[in-house]
Amino acid sequence: MEENDQAIRCAVEQIRRDMPSVEVIEASLYKKVEPFGDWLGLSVQAVRWYVEVKVRNLNDETHTMAFYRVWHSFDTGELKVMRVPLVI
Repeated sequence: MEENDQAIRCAVEQIRRDMPSVEVIEASLYKKVEPFGDWLGLSVQAVRWYVEVKVRNLNDETHTMAFYRVWHSFDTGELKVMRVPLVI
């Protein structure tokens, strides 16, 4: 399976754990960020994916979107995922 697809799948699995009362309508890659060194003092050394997940709340039928970041763990090499808070 391609890494982009794996990243999307990890985000979908995580949102189901984070919000069990939602149905995933669509999940897609928002952006893939390649690693870079100490550019501007930022030390990002791994590929990161940002995944947009559109969901429907099963309790009140409202729709919303969640945003997740996926990356490779330095310790295990496995994909890790976390929800990115959106400030509007």
